[in-house]
Amino acid sequence: MKCMDSIANIKKIKWLCTLIVLVILEVCALWCIDISVSAMLNNNIVTNGFVSHNPVVTYHIGLLLSFVVLMLISFICVYHIMGNSDNKE
Repeated sequence: MKCMDSIANIKKIKWLCTLIVLVILEVCALWCIDISVSAMLNNNIVTNGFVSHNPVVTYHIGLLLSFVVLMLISFICVYHIMGNSDNKE
């Protein structure tokens, strides 16, 4: 019985770590959008972007990363709500 409890705890910890990484990636995406919009409004280049100094490219990278991360978080939530109902207490 203790072995089953520890396996369930490990699965919960793995899901929690996955969600923490996804939240960190979402913050990075929002940061990309923030610095690129600031650069576009001031007609400057992005000095601390990930890939490009072009603010339009950095803006679109942030949008794409944000979309992908939010879809992954949504799929994880739907999986746990709909497909993980076999946990009986």
